[in-house]
Amino acid sequence: MLLLGGITYLGLRLVGLPFAAFFAVFTAVAMIVPYFGALVSSIPPILYALTISPTKAVLVAVIYIMAHQLEGNLIQPVVVARTVHLHPAVVAIGVVAVDRLFGFVGLLVAVPVLVTAQILLRELWIKPMERGRRRKLTEPPKDPDAVPDHLAAAAGGSA
Repeated sequence: MLLLGGITYLGLRLVGLPFAAFFAVFTAVAMIVPYFGALVSSIPPILYALTISPTKAVLVAVIYIMAHQLEGNLIQPVVVARTVHLHPAVVAIGVVAVDRLFGFVGLLVAVPVLVTAQILLRELWIKPMERGRRRKLTEPPKDPDAVPDHLAAAAGGSA
């Protein structure tokens, strides 16, 4: 949110829109609301720029589109991935999958659903497999004179 506010502020100052700081803070605060915050935060500055000139309104719209694309496609996946220890590609693909499965409500809970699935997978499948493998490696052989199967096959089957 803070980074998006800064990007928006720089873009609006570059275009020369008055009240750039107010619009940037409004954008950062509006991003608390997922998905709709981006749309709602862009309407007031575009309408205000339209009172100055249509060209300035188009430039402000382009700034908001670019800032939100940068934030949504680059910054947010990396931050979320580092926070919940998921690869950004998993977050992106998972959000699309959860959206397809559960619709709009799924978008609101996509990352928690992904993290829950990851924890369940790790605790119920991966850790028991690792414990079983560790147990096999640390157990003494039942017959100390027996040759392991993989060594016997490499020696031509005779022991």
